[in-house]
Amino acid sequence: MAKETIYANTCAEKESGDSAGYVVIIADGTPLPTVSLSWSEGAMMDPVRVVVTEYDRKSGNLAFRARIESGEFHFTGRLGSHILDGRLSDPFSGSSRPVKLEERARRAAFVPDSECR
Repeated sequence: MAKETIYANTCAEKESGDSAGYVVIIADGTPLPTVSLSWSEGAMMDPVRVVVTEYDRKSGNLAFRARIESGEFHFTGRLGSHILDGRLSDPFSGSSRPVKLEERARRAAFVPDSECR
């Protein structure tokens, strides 16, 4: 089994207690890593596998897209030491915004203990 690293920017919604944000799971692979994405839509959605459209091990550049029933997510950015940062567009807002996801343990990513601001 390939080593898996989890990156997230999730927090707990104050009113509902639901997790909010994004979780990206990356498993090393050749020639491309296996990547999945989870996002909040009320509660966290189950991870979906994405299509990696660009990956450079040396620079850390990473781009992917994930098609869901509502449209597509698009990410372009850089995989750094313990950080995944870049721009993410989602099918709900139709806009692109900066995201910074930090390496976390699985439980901390999907069941965060810090409240959203």
